[in-house]
Amino acid sequence: EEPHIGIKTDETVPYQRVLYVHCGGEETKDGNSPSNEMQAMAVEYMLDLVHWAYPADRTPRILVLTPYRGQHTILDRRLAKYGNKRLVVSTIDAAQGQEADLVIISLVRANATGKVGFTDDARRLNVAITRAKAGVVIVGHLATTLAAGTSGISALLHDLRRQSAVFRYDPESASPLQPLSGSEFERHDREFPVETAEARNR
Repeated sequence: EEPHIGIKTDETVPYQRVLYVHCGGEETKDGNSPSNEMQAMAVEYMLDLVHWAYPADRTPRILVLTPYRGQHTILDRRLAKYGNKRLVVSTIDAAQGQEADLVIISLVRANATGKVGFTDDARRLNVAITRAKAGVVIVGHLATTLAAGTSGISALLHDLRRQSAVFRYDPESASPLQPLSGSEFERHDREFPVETAEARNR
């Protein structure tokens, strides 16, 4: 019997309930709220895959979440083309009580200092991940996400690595979504040692 993740049996990516997609683009700030255009592009690409795979009347309910209002604004703009009532874009704080078949989370933070922000907020991450009935895609910058020392997401990423469930998004590639190699994962894991990142985020 095939493993069940509740979305579809002929998915482009391997069978996993949770996937992590690494994006190389850095965050920017509009006022006080960070945003990340490349992560928004990756979310849009994931939605393109879903809409390509399903008939319009059978598209799963999708909830796109982000902790930051700046990213919410960008995602709203990029995803407006779908015009689909089965797609909701929300901040994590506004998502209490909402559920969807597929949840896509843009963590946003990606910087040269390992500042992780809400990525290290266990409560917010728990709210985001538990909104999903079937599958979760986490979009982020791998080194920055791994630097989160208290929320548990770093341990989750190491589990996903063992399950071959970590990918990288490259918009310049003919096949933008590719598995991330073990050596690439290790390189990102060394970039911001957790102890150093925790000190920077105090």
